[in-house]
Amino acid sequence: MAKYLRGIPNEFLVNPGDTVVLVGTHRIDTVMLWSCLVGGRGKVLVIEAVPDYVENIRRNLQHHLNWPLNNVTYVVKGVDSAKGRKSIQIGERADYNKLANQEIDDGLSDEDYVREVEIDIDTIDNILLENGIRRVDHLHMTISGMEVEALKGMPQTLKMAGIRMVIRSLHKKNEEPLYVQVTKMLEEAGFATVLARSSAKFAGRDIFGSKV
Repeated sequence: MAKYLRGIPNEFLVNPGDTVVLVGTHRIDTVMLWSCLVGGRGKVLVIEAVPDYVENIRRNLQHHLNWPLNNVTYVVKGVDSAKGRKSIQIGERADYNKLANQEIDDGLSDEDYVREVEIDIDTIDNILLENGIRRVDHLHMTISGMEVEALKGMPQTLKMAGIRMVIRSLHKKNEEPLYVQVTKMLEEAGFATVLARSSAKFAGRDIFGSKV
């Protein structure tokens, strides 16, 4: 049975030397925070579908900020249950971005999107294997309605002992909040789960999970 809380500070979710995977991360301050938290002995793998966002983070860290930690790896892909090519809708705000034709209930219209681009997609299991990552300590996922498909594409990752996750699942599909299905999938995979308290702004929750 899931319990409820307001939030868990990132500092409590990771230790120096850990390997962190950030799925759907477009903010440079987020990458900087996790890079600092894991330190020089740790690793941060950023998986982001929009090429412009990845290049902006990389350019600013390496060339403008002279970031002292060389612990960030970038993968320009979306995540799904299988490898392939799909289109992503780019919103006026990065929070609006989503893979096309998802049919999620997000309250947005065509006017909220400014362009659509074709991208590579892959499973999290495949991406980790290609990057030589055999252990993940923490995984943070914000992928606008693709949480169920992402979990279907990471059976090996879900088996990792001690892995911790935060999954932001804020949308509905077929009138049901996606976080309900996401929570069930995690618990069936042996995770203990905790849900963030509900918000009037969103239908879903942040889900905190740890392998037990």
